[in-house]
Amino acid sequence: DGRAESPLETRGRLRMLGAGLPAPELQTEIRAGGRLVGVVDAWFEAAAVAVEFDGRIKYTHPWRERPAERVLWEEKRREDGLRALDIRVVLVADADLGNGWPATEERLRRLLATPGPPLRRFSATPRARGVRRAG
Repeated sequence: DGRAESPLETRGRLRMLGAGLPAPELQTEIRAGGRLVGVVDAWFEAAAVAVEFDGRIKYTHPWRERPAERVLWEEKRREDGLRALDIRVVLVADADLGNGWPATEERLRRLLATPGPPLRRFSATPRARGVRRAG
């Protein structure tokens, strides 16, 4: 729908829809305490599940000329921040959309069948558009 920031995100969303999973919101800003905790690739509001499509290029050709170690550290800190808010984070790599899809689909179904926390210490707002990344 124009908000996907990579081919992997598009393939992942289409895989989810093809499996009959609900349509996620894309490029959703998660905020807590007045600050941006992170932007997630796909978001399921009712279950408070974030899906991150994680390709190798993020680490082999970092965006904004950041060293791979910094990218990895920032990703870890962002995911820790999301999990601290009781958001469940699913990382999906290219292999998870191929032969690994049945296990990935089952995990998503299980997580989406369980409601998210009743008390939300965060807000989730989908962006109108994605950010095109070079590389």
